[in-house]
Amino acid sequence: MTSSTEVVRPLVEAVRERRAVRFAYADGPSRTVHPHVVYADARGTGFVEGIQVDGPSATPLPGWRRWRLDRVDAVEPGGAWFPVDPRLDLGDTRRYAAVVAAVEIEPGAGGC
Repeated sequence: MTSSTEVVRPLVEAVRERRAVRFAYADGPSRTVHPHVVYADARGTGFVEGIQVDGPSATPLPGWRRWRLDRVDAVEPGGAWFPVDPRLDLGDTRRYAAVVAAVEIEPGAGGC
């Protein structure tokens, strides 16, 4: 996974603290995200996945999304605290080949 620490570090901290972030994606407008996991897939491509709650989207919000880390820019940490989405399932080891950070699933909340 090759992405700048200016992008990865604040995303990892936001995942661990369960805090929303804003970032620009692929030179487009900013969006607000509740990041749940930062990882590399089986090919080594880095991603952040979570719930997009604001910003441009082709589908209704809020919604589960994933973004390539090499296209994420200008991460603004320090947003509001968010609850864990129970749909997160880290059991897909092909997709989540190398997890850098993931939210802690609360007991009885489902997910992984």
